[in-house]
Amino acid sequence: MIELPSSDAIQYWSGVATIFGLPIAILAFFYAARQLSLAQKAGSGASLIALSEAFRQNWSAFVAATSDAQKRHAFADLANALEIACAVFRDGVFFGHSKNLLKHYLVHQFRVIQDSELAGQRLVSLLQTKETFNEIRWFVETHRALINSTALGEKV
Repeated sequence: MIELPSSDAIQYWSGVATIFGLPIAILAFFYAARQLSLAQKAGSGASLIALSEAFRQNWSAFVAATSDAQKRHAFADLANALEIACAVFRDGVFFGHSKNLLKHYLVHQFRVIQDSELAGQRLVSLLQTKETFNEIRWFVETHRALINSTALGEKV
């Protein structure tokens, strides 16, 4: 017949397991939190690179356009990219320095549009309903002081 351990022995060994297991669990928690933070930052960086490339292509297409129709189309693509960037900024998708970099990039873009009468008119001409460019409106309203804080070309 197999002898079962006593309740004192079971209690002793469960205490030993708790003593060794608790620090390991705490370390695992901090390791998992660190990995999550790194994953968020890596995702932010990758998304920022993709947005940056989209903006670069849209600005290049706008500058290279030779007809007014091509310029309208290229500027509409740029405005849509700005709308998407404002939406992901508002959703809190970006973290750390990537979020700060995107905010300042968007502020600069809206400063350029604000300082160019033609760009401002082009953006207004793209409005189709009151919901068009809601995310751009939100970003500009919540960052108006920063957008207006300095003239184009001055340091912030």
